[in-house]
Amino acid sequence: MRKLSKGILWALGGLFGLAIIGMLGINLYVESAGTHARIERELSSALGTPVHMVSATVTPWSGLKINGIAVPQADGEGDFLKASSVAAFFQFWPLFHRQLIVDEIAVNQPQVAWIQSAGEKWRLPAEEKIAAVSVEKPPKPEVTAPEPAEKPVKTPFTVTVKHFRVNRGSFEFFDQKRKRLVSFADVKVDGSSSVATGAEGSATSNYVSLQDTVSLQNLRAPFRFVSGQLLLNDVSADLAGGTLGGGFALQTDEKRSPFTVDLKFTNVDLNQLLSEAGALSGQISGAATGWLDLYGHAGDPQSVGGSGYLTLVNGRMQQYELFQMLGQALQIPELTRLDLQQAQVGFRVGEGSVQVDEILMRSPNIKLTAHGDVRFDGALRLDARLTINQRISRQLPAFVETNFLPGEEPDTRYVDFAITGTVSKPRADLMDRILGRKIQKEVGALFQNIFGGKRKPDEKKKEKKAKGSATDMASPSPSATASPSPVTVE
Repeated sequence: MRKLSKGILWALGGLFGLAIIGMLGINLYVESAGTHARIERELSSALGTPVHMVSATVTPWSGLKINGIAVPQADGEGDFLKASSVAAFFQFWPLFHRQLIVDEIAVNQPQVAWIQSAGEKWRLPAEEKIAAVSVEKPPKPEVTAPEPAEKPVKTPFTVTVKHFRVNRGSFEFFDQKRKRLVSFADVKVDGSSSVATGAEGSATSNYVSLQDTVSLQNLRAPFRFVSGQLLLNDVSADLAGGTLGGGFALQTDEKRSPFTVDLKFTNVDLNQLLSEAGALSGQISGAATGWLDLYGHAGDPQSVGGSGYLTLVNGRMQQYELFQMLGQALQIPELTRLDLQQAQVGFRVGEGSVQVDEILMRSPNIKLTAHGDVRFDGALRLDARLTINQRISRQLPAFVETNFLPGEEPDTRYVDFAITGTVSKPRADLMDRILGRKIQKEVGALFQNIFGGKRKPDEKKKEKKAKGSATDMASPSPSATASPSPVTVE
């Protein structure tokens, strides 16, 4: 019995030693220069594009691990994909039946830069090269040839990935001019893929940037990629202190990559959102809730169409220079800071601009409405109306009140004006409309003094010289020396 036990132990020790020797032998074989080149060649052949790697190892606990893998762009300028490592666990025996069954593959720290092709599509490098060859080489004319003898049909080599993971990845999508459209940072993906069903699973990204302006955090989205169509359903994310949800679809292999977006947002901090986009920072605040439906072609602003609507809760319009100046000059505090009881915007998108159907902002005594056009480059062209109630109207000087017309609502008056300029620097002719051009010239210096404006020294000297000349040329009369009557503005 003791001899049998020793025999079993020697046998197990021998098997363990052979396993270690075999593993060392396999690793030496895999890490050799010839095998390294062969793995690169086989990967390049399978993917249809050059693949480079730094090293490869095989272990029972980590499977096949490839370090420092890189796939160049189709035009050779930069890399389409870079990854620190790729690890794969696969079944050995199905290889003899022309089947590659991968139980799990993990791609660590991949960096993907996907550039829209000349055909206005997003293709993989291999697909782009195939498309380029098909354009350069016209099909050969068909030649009738004798039918060859029947050959045995080979079973196609199939690849099935039961589970794949992407850890700490980054994905960037560019247009043809290499302008970044969308970028995803700190991406994690869990999914599966096969020839029949494509790829599906769930993805997360801690940070998303849209054209380097609007940013999302903590994006969560189930996804499916089949026949060139990318679908993101039940998307959820954080946007400027609020939440965002909806869906997204993109046809990657069609010309100009058509897309659709259906989004709903709740309690979005409007001031934070506009500040990140570089527009109207500190001028409008409140929590925005609404929806946005868009469609079009990626990278082509002129093709974008759709509609949207938003309402603002606890809205406030402040630090708007024109209203501040009017409010201080006319002694109407409500104009300097509009605490909005109601604020809403309805708009449509098309032909390279946003057609604003209605902007409505209402405070206790003032209502501001506008409609018009906002172009994608930020240019404004809005027709606006300022409506005031009787309480505000009574505070206006007579020469100002006469420029307000009777309103549709009882005891209200209004004045129409135009808003131009850009989203970041709007301009309005409200001052001209309220004061009138002639009166505006006369009271312009008054407004300047109220806001601390100072005249230049040269202007003071000219005025002093002019007064001295007038004194020498004309003698004072009683009417000229009398004190002027005070003017009281109620």
